[in-house]
This record gives sequence, C-alpha cells and structure tokens, in this order.
Amino acid sequence: MSRKGRLFAALKAAGLDPSVATFEERKKVQKLVYLLQLFGVRLGFQYSWYLHGPYSPGLTRVLFEGLEDSGPLNVSAELTADEAKRIQKLKHFLGDHIRSTDFLELLVSLDYVKKEGASSGVKKKDVIRVLSEKKPFFSDREISDCWERLTDLEILTS
Repeated sequence: MSRKGRLFAALKAAGLDPSVATFEERKKVQKLVYLLQLFGVRLGFQYSWYLHGPYSPGLTRVLFEGLEDSGPLNVSAELTADEAKRIQKLKHFLGDHIRSTDFLELLVSLDYVKKEGASSGVKKKDVIRVLSEKKPFFSDREISDCWERLTDLEILTS
C-alpha cells in the first residue's frame, strides 16, 4: 500500500476526513498523525518544531497532493489488525479531545518538548517552563493537566 494510501486509511479509521481548506484543519491533521505514529501506526513522517508545535513538511506535501488527486479517500487501503487496534486505543484515549485542535496542539507539543529535553536530562519543571514560553496562551493548569494525560499516554504507547 502506498504511503498516501496508508495515511488516508489511518485518518479515516480515526474518524477524520482530512482537509487542507483551513489552517485549523491542517493543524488537526498534523497533530493526529503525530499521535497515530506515537501509538505505533507506521506512517513514516518526520517532525520538527515549528510555530504551532511539531510539524511535518512531508505530511503537508502528501496531504495537498492526495487531496488534489481524484478522490484520495476512496483509496482502498487496508490497515493491519494491529494498526486498527492501535487507532482505536488512540480514539479512546483522546475521547472528545479528538475534535479540539488546541488540546491536540498542547498534547503533542508537550510530548515533543519532553522527548527533546529527555536526551539532555531536562527536568519536568524546565519542560513546562519551555512550553509556557513557546505557548503562553495555554494556562499553567492546562499544561499541568496535559502533563498528566501525557503520563497516561506513555503507559499506553509503551
């Protein structure tokens, strides 16, 4: 199955009809694909830090190319049973938050900063400080709550 086919099959299984029509829709897809990969769905996109957290230029290219094709969501792509199970775990983990672009941005940003800092031995308070500086529009409470969710996430994805 092609990379594009796997991507669209995974997004469809997660309950998302991807769109690039608005910035919010593009951001949501970016964050969900990051989480899909974190949950073990092998899609092969690399992420780096950008204004709204982890961002994959390669994913953006595939999305724009795929959505310009004739009916990319009609691609008959099959996911493995294990991948389908992992996507269901992700959907369960996110619950209603799957529709919140802000929550997804905060969660994946925190995960990314935490992992980047782990290689240098950065402590929790420093990770939270860095994230607060990069994303001052999130409250300390939102960041703290998200840190707890991230702990649950690490248990689910290990």
